[in-house]
Amino acid sequence: MIVSRPNPDVLYNLLPEMYRVADADQRYQLRALLRLIGNQAETVRADIQQLWDNFFIETAQRWAIPYIGDLVSNRTLHDIDLAPDATTAESIFTDLAGPDLRPVSTIRTRADVAKTIYYRRRKGTTAMLEQLARDVTGWGAHVVEFFEILTWNQNLNHLRPQSSGCVNLRSLTTCAQVNTAFDASSHVVDVRAIAQSEGWHNVPNLGFFLYRLESFPLEHARARTIGAGAWRFTFSPLGNSAPLFSHPRAGIDSGTSEELLVPEPIPPTAFFDDLAQWNSTAQAALEDYSLYYGDAADDPDWSITVYEEANAGSALVPVDVADVYCANLRKWSTMTRPNDPGHDSKIGIDVVRGRLVIGTNRPASNAIFVSYNYGFSAHLGGGPYEDTQKWIVPNSAASQVINVDANTPLDNAIQYWANHTTKNTIIEITDNDTHTLTTNLTLDPKHWLVIQAAPGFRPHILVQTANNHIVVTGNAPGSSLTLTGLLIEGGIEVQQDIQKLRILHCTLVPGLSIVEEVAPHPGPSLQVDAVDLAHNPINTALQVQIVYSILGPLIIPETIDALYLLDSIVDGQTTAAAAIGNSEATNGPRADVERCTILGPAFFRKFDLCSDSIFTGLVTVEQTLSGCLRFTYLPYESVVPQQFRCQPSMEIAAETAAAKAAAQASGQSLTPAQVAALANSIQQWLKPSFETRVYGQPEYCQLRLAAPLKIRTGASDGAEMGALNQLKQPQRETNLRIRLEEYVPFGRSAGIIYVT
Repeated sequence: MIVSRPNPDVLYNLLPEMYRVADADQRYQLRALLRLIGNQAETVRADIQQLWDNFFIETAQRWAIPYIGDLVSNRTLHDIDLAPDATTAESIFTDLAGPDLRPVSTIRTRADVAKTIYYRRRKGTTAMLEQLARDVTGWGAHVVEFFEILTWNQNLNHLRPQSSGCVNLRSLTTCAQVNTAFDASSHVVDVRAIAQSEGWHNVPNLGFFLYRLESFPLEHARARTIGAGAWRFTFSPLGNSAPLFSHPRAGIDSGTSEELLVPEPIPPTAFFDDLAQWNSTAQAALEDYSLYYGDAADDPDWSITVYEEANAGSALVPVDVADVYCANLRKWSTMTRPNDPGHDSKIGIDVVRGRLVIGTNRPASNAIFVSYNYGFSAHLGGGPYEDTQKWIVPNSAASQVINVDANTPLDNAIQYWANHTTKNTIIEITDNDTHTLTTNLTLDPKHWLVIQAAPGFRPHILVQTANNHIVVTGNAPGSSLTLTGLLIEGGIEVQQDIQKLRILHCTLVPGLSIVEEVAPHPGPSLQVDAVDLAHNPINTALQVQIVYSILGPLIIPETIDALYLLDSIVDGQTTAAAAIGNSEATNGPRADVERCTILGPAFFRKFDLCSDSIFTGLVTVEQTLSGCLRFTYLPYESVVPQQFRCQPSMEIAAETAAAKAAAQASGQSLTPAQVAALANSIQQWLKPSFETRVYGQPEYCQLRLAAPLKIRTGASDGAEMGALNQLKQPQRETNLRIRLEEYVPFGRSAGIIYVT
């Protein structure tokens, strides 16, 4: 590790006082010389320190890891240099904390090398294989020896009471676990080769169940009221239903994982049984909380907690586990408030839909807060990600820093800033609460404004202006606005001249709002005006910079300077016009698009570069003589500049050439109709398919396993195209297969089975 020298005058301070006094008379020339010498000495000292650190796998630089692995005959895994992914971002974001803006590496070579000896000492055991899968892939994993759950003819010398061939139909949990990673019921033999959905149950088979979705903890978020009466709530502050995830616990060396050790949606039967078990006299006397329900302040393994606020601003009081019950709230829009004995004074929780209801006899509270875990596939959009630390503007760069928390509303902070706009200002939000925003932003021409979440937090910004848009005004061509780490329920409208708008690790909810039982009024997430009220051109020098974000449609005129869209999702499904384009859904801006997923048609004036992306709708570029698209999926009829290894055009060209060569060899030729039919046939199957396109669900914009391989591995680095390229999923699976070849016992067959 390189340690910086905090005091540049270390050598100078070692001089006797008489020399320093004399140096002061010479305008500190000696001090300046010793600072130069000290800088060089510090560089040499730091290099020596780094050489020592490189002896150890825990502290070695990334380039040294293969060399350490070679000492223990570690077979090198596939690794990826992430520096090219950050080239564009590092060139335009020079003021962020950094030190570099590379995505977090998902290829875990360091852990693999560090545990090589550990793996070999325990080679062949199920617990070791499970730990290996977790370490190599970074995903949750559970390993099943399928011969253990086969139906066997009983031998009196070796009884298998669990292999009776009969399922316990009285147990809801047992029935719900059939054909899952935790299936305990016995099965007949399946002699097909083990695969994703078949061939599991055979004597030599080992199933590696992998969980690609992550579980993200969100503490003390404000539950959203649904409908009138304030007794129905969603855990999500956006007011949408989504499953609650379990908080994955650390693995146990002496045994394999159980359901609590993997990041998955909480099974309702398991939650029901958990509460029932706790309510037994013996369990309640031993533990304050159950396995799933616990106070985040006291229980490190909590998954769900509900808090009540007696009065506005008062301390949050956790609801006791004895006062909650498992509920099925599928039809809660037609149900009445619970008033039956046993439920009328409790809180019902539906873990499948992330809903809760309050009984009629429960004392009223000012607000309901919740701590819970939600699922998503990547560190994308606003979220409680610690690695967003590198994407914030350091407080030292600002003239004033205004903290927003429970005692300082966001509107008050913005009003204070509005009275002091002649300073570079950071407004930092340090909680996960919902903050109402009713104030528009009038920027100063010579100073910037940053509104950002503190690392590890995901504040919810509820925009309640006239059109649910944050209006940015000020007639300030030199001004800049940066938003970082926020979940914004609303949009942004730039009505007057500004120079820079940066949206970093933010979510601007597609469709503006997704509250249940409220009629949708969709609109763009970002609208930039091209002219002012006097019809004078504005925003001609504006740069819109969007990184690691999720947004709805972008209405951006072709007259702005540039749009930088990196590692983001633009969801244009809420409008019939376009995902990206001007107000007439024709021409759009000059753009640089890298590793993005665009749902809907897109219009651009010019492409500087488009790489590793997915466009589900037609792409129309006005200037096609310059620019390039590479390793990108876009509909075949799109009007774009030169393409390099883009789909489906590359596959169509290859298949057409092969068909023409085959026809020519047989003395025939393809007709235009046959060429068109071949192209149409390829377009029918070579297109992206997602687990879901519904924003708010854990699998949002995650490519299906059945999606074409040319898309799932079609990016420039062999990973998938689109915004989830950062996950490097093909490489992670390949690395696991490399290790399984080495560690799976002889005669056993391993199969990789994706659960999420």
